[in-house]
Amino acid sequence: MANIKKTEEMLKRSIFEVFEKMFFIFAEPSRDEARFCQMRASISFDGPFKGEMQLRITHDLLRIMAKNMLNFEDHEVTDSVEEDCIKEAINMVCGNFLRKVEPDHIFDLSIPTYNMISDESPDEERDQSEMRLTFDAEDNTFEVRLWAPVLFSEN
Repeated sequence: MANIKKTEEMLKRSIFEVFEKMFFIFAEPSRDEARFCQMRASISFDGPFKGEMQLRITHDLLRIMAKNMLNFEDHEVTDSVEEDCIKEAINMVCGNFLRKVEPDHIFDLSIPTYNMISDESPDEERDQSEMRLTFDAEDNTFEVRLWAPVLFSEN
């Protein structure tokens, strides 16, 4: 259990660092499930251990992030800019987290993928090798999911 708590704290620190420094977004942990997330980006990694990380976010919050990061006006934020922003966000959070977990090792990260979350798609069941952290920011919500079986073992 201590391993899980330590992993959770490192992941939270990574999320806070990236969201505050890159997007000027100050997030607060939430006990509620992420609501109405319409966008999702995923990245997988391989190195001393394998896994995947996913960012689910509301459209409104993603738009704010893109405007903040690029110093854009609202009309300058296109669908393509939003897609690039969420993919860059998951890339930075994952990289930051992996440097905290294994500072002396190198990981290979995949190219981030992006897709919309449809209202019809059922939410996946949580498994024992998954961590979900939900946050509130700017009157919106986002969630980071981490799958890394080796990090959640009880050993």
